[in-house]
Amino acid sequence: MNQHLIIGVILNCEGDVYRDIAMSPKASLADLHQAIVSAFSMEAGQMAAFYTTDNDWNQLDEIPLMSMDIEAQADMTSNLIATHFTDKQGRLIYIYDFMDMWTFMVEQVRWADGDLPENAVVLSEGNKPEKAPDPDFESDNLAGDSFDEDAFNDDPYGDEVDPMDPYADL
Repeated sequence: MNQHLIIGVILNCEGDVYRDIAMSPKASLADLHQAIVSAFSMEAGQMAAFYTTDNDWNQLDEIPLMSMDIEAQADMTSNLIATHFTDKQGRLIYIYDFMDMWTFMVEQVRWADGDLPENAVVLSEGNKPEKAPDPDFESDNLAGDSFDEDAFNDDPYGDEVDPMDPYADL
């Protein structure tokens, strides 16, 4: 009897759009990449990357489709699924097409025994929108509510001459 890992892939968009995909634990992240592209009917041939995350889905280390740097971390082909999904743990962020930024949350759902086809969609909900949603870039506003250029002004009255200003003597 074969054991499969059921991986939930949720598209970051309005509404519920997700696929549960049965994968062999011996498959690579490149295999999962291909399964996601197929399951969501994405246009093939775009760059993509997985990212490790913490429990709050904060993006951490990149696992690229192809490594462009010899000394860089391993790419998708050399990363096995079982390395990232173990004992009900494991989450990744998957970004497909760096121009459109299709963003997916990927996590382990469960283990399944039985004869399932490799890379098979076992549960499907919702349809992919025609256009990728705008990425939601958030940051902790560490500088306050807004950037105030005058906060760095050492001349509050404007009467000092800047020695670096070539037009100061005119």
